[in-house]
Amino acid sequence: MFSLREEPLTSLTPRVRNIRISNLAAVGCRASAGFVAGLPESRIRNLILENCHISMAAQGLAPVDQSEMCQGLPQTDSRGLRLRNADCLADNVEIEGGGIDVEEGARLFNRPPRP
Repeated sequence: MFSLREEPLTSLTPRVRNIRISNLAAVGCRASAGFVAGLPESRIRNLILENCHISMAAQGLAPVDQSEMCQGLPQTDSRGLRLRNADCLADNVEIEGGGIDVEEGARLFNRPPRP
């Protein structure tokens, strides 16, 4: 269960940063492309997604709200990649059947296409 409530920063608050996901291919996703969430009090910093291709299943889709990763979050109809409380650089990221949903506390930076 994800908490939307901001808690005080302490020495026990996790700090997540410097994550690179590259050359990812995910085919046949049933509920949504994915979810990346930091805490309201400690956003994920320096997440880089590069050369990623995600596509939804052609049939047998599950309702988005049945995805366990979304428990405790506001409901959405989007099947895209949800970003919440995270700073993300996207470089050559394609999501068929959805996009990148920039939610509360998230920032998305797109790297310009290379010549």
